[in-house]
Amino acid sequence: MKLKKICSLSSITCLFLFALSFGLLHTCLLITPTLAQAIEPERPPAKKSIPKLDSALSELLDRFERGGVGEAESFSHERFIGVKAGKVRVVAEMTSEASAKGLRLPGAMVESVHGRTAQVSVPLGLIKALTAVPDVKLVRMPFEAFHYAEVISEGVAETKASAWHDSGFSGQGVKVGIIDCTGFGGYEALLGTELPTEVHTASFHSEGFTAPGYHGTGCAEIVHDMAPDAELYLVNYEGAGKFLDAVDWLIGEGV
Repeated sequence: MKLKKICSLSSITCLFLFALSFGLLHTCLLITPTLAQAIEPERPPAKKSIPKLDSALSELLDRFERGGVGEAESFSHERFIGVKAGKVRVVAEMTSEASAKGLRLPGAMVESVHGRTAQVSVPLGLIKALTAVPDVKLVRMPFEAFHYAEVISEGVAETKASAWHDSGFSGQGVKVGIIDCTGFGGYEALLGTELPTEVHTASFHSEGFTAPGYHGTGCAEIVHDMAPDAELYLVNYEGAGKFLDAVDWLIGEGV
């Protein structure tokens, strides 16, 4: 009899505990969504992706539409996107070479064309319009080179190049091309000393051959130290399309 009572009490206790735990669980299940809604911050609406626009430009356009030119420029500094005076340089990939040469958009300027790609300077407010131009397959950022810091080299000593010079290997009869994405500032003052007496120059940069920056000049000095009798061809550029123009110039000069 006692055993039966104990079993009954145990069963009642188990049922009570089960009911209690179920009630707590049920309460938690009812409360949890409410708590989640109260705790979780409101998410901003998802951005709509723009067909034919790469992710970096899509984000840039979103920043521009939300915060204007200032917000876009702030983002451009983070992502190394060249935004100047409310414009950005982009590359439009076209369906054909003919469509690239015929690309037109009022307010935008086609800077160069190579094959089926066109380098375009476009106002931020016209990026979306550029994607809607017929025969445009993709609008993307150019594949750019960036200058981060000046580099001081002691190349001649480190490589023992002077031993080669003494043996008659000084670069005589060799043409060397130096392409830089900044400028050759101050190069004229170095002619005949740190640079050869005469150098060949060209520019595909909107600010000219001596555009702000001395990186190209420094590179030319290093080359002259390593190969003092070589003939130097110096050219700077702005944008990936202009880089190809610079390469074409060097090829035309026989470099």
